[in-house]
Amino acid sequence: AQQPEPKHRTMRIHRLFLLQVAGTAVQAFHAVTASRVAPPHHQADPRQLQALRPPTTIKQVASTQSWTEVPHTGDESTLTMVATREEQLVVEPEDDSKLMNVAMFNLIKCALGSGVLALPSGIAAMSDLKSTILPSALFLTVLGTVSAYTFYNVGRVCQQTGSKSMGEAWERQVGKDSKWIVSFATASLTFGCCLAYSIVVGDTFHSLATTTNLPLSRSAAHMLVTLGAMFPLCMLNNLASLAPVSVVGVIGTFLTVVFMGWRCMGPGYKAGGRLFATLAPALKPSFGIRGQGKALSSLVLVSMSALAFLIHFTAADFVNTFPKGEKQLKSFKTLTVKGFSWTVGLSVAVLAFGYLTFGGNAAGNILNNYASADVGATICRLLMGISVVGSFPFCLASCRAAVLDLMGRGGSTAATPRTNRMVSAGLLALVTSFALRLKDAGIVVAINGALMGSALNYIFPAVMLLKSGKTARWERNLNRSLIVIGVVMAMAGGTVSCLNAFAPHLLR
Repeated sequence: AQQPEPKHRTMRIHRLFLLQVAGTAVQAFHAVTASRVAPPHHQADPRQLQALRPPTTIKQVASTQSWTEVPHTGDESTLTMVATREEQLVVEPEDDSKLMNVAMFNLIKCALGSGVLALPSGIAAMSDLKSTILPSALFLTVLGTVSAYTFYNVGRVCQQTGSKSMGEAWERQVGKDSKWIVSFATASLTFGCCLAYSIVVGDTFHSLATTTNLPLSRSAAHMLVTLGAMFPLCMLNNLASLAPVSVVGVIGTFLTVVFMGWRCMGPGYKAGGRLFATLAPALKPSFGIRGQGKALSSLVLVSMSALAFLIHFTAADFVNTFPKGEKQLKSFKTLTVKGFSWTVGLSVAVLAFGYLTFGGNAAGNILNNYASADVGATICRLLMGISVVGSFPFCLASCRAAVLDLMGRGGSTAATPRTNRMVSAGLLALVTSFALRLKDAGIVVAINGALMGSALNYIFPAVMLLKSGKTARWERNLNRSLIVIGVVMAMAGGTVSCLNAFAPHLLR
């Protein structure tokens, strides 16, 4: 038989790959909706989290028989052995594998926020050479591995102390007087994440308006989405109805990675390509013009990476998802390995495809580089826009809880619904006012990741684990090193990120 042409084989492989991605997405959708998945991002109200955990069933797992000595009737000197039968009932998940898959799906969604779209600009800040991608990808993988280890440590401490949050674990291990440090860092971090989300919303829906020829400026599109969608969602008392957005977010991220890989390998954005000529000069692919920047400029990518993998203050929620017992920590460890493997892999893919397509001109939101006439980019923008709008209320709820905790109100669960709505409205107004003036989400991601991301990612988990005293000598030394690394990254990374934002010529 005649062998098919290589081009036909390539097209067939592409079709099979896309079918595989679609099948995985459908399976994930059914797993999530059937198990009432906890919504994406950082849960501020534990009552909502409890209501959204996978369904459980009561099973009789043991039947024990014990003997109790009681006085014999009429003669207290004679003892009779009376048998009492007790049935021990425990609550177990219906399907351990389903529980693991749902938890892993949520972990990936929590980690892959708007920060992942800024990663290619982290390499662009230090170089426009294609050879830079390999060390950058390896470095990102190492940082992702370290983040997985510190995330596991937070869950470990929470499981050992019976804590329901990172702040509670800090209070029990380190001290109540310093708990405000964790609350302040969490409030600052989540405020920065909300700001990055809001900037992405403005960019995304302005691009969509341009594609559909709607006469809307960036500010008008931003305010329309904020007032029409984000504000009502943030006023909800229960965010459980937003759970399906988790599915849209993860599917959107997968499809965006596939699309970016397709465009990276195709001719559309190469010099002379169909879409190349439609781009503004500042967004066109640029390679080999600036060359390699100063070594300090690499800290911009380091700072972004600290935020890209930062979900540590949700570790208590994830570890408490599994039934208590001997297997709880083992299941959490498996979740950490699987979830972060997918997260790091997708992040490296976005980093590589985005940078290899646009080089030194990679934008703070890489989707901004793609042409408005690119149908695939428009679909990705729409999916990511829906994901960001639906995820924003959860991020704002975490910020609100940390702010109320700093105010001595005990977080969102202790405050009245009216207080929660008032604080949410105030935070949303503040975030929007900043987002209307700032247009580069990459700057926000880098500075926020350097200052607060380093603390929550490296310093705080190491301090809590060292205070527990239940570690080997090598692990204690490792965590002491992580504290030093975290402090250096916060100081140097924050400085370099600010220079890259306001005086980039000093780094080149």
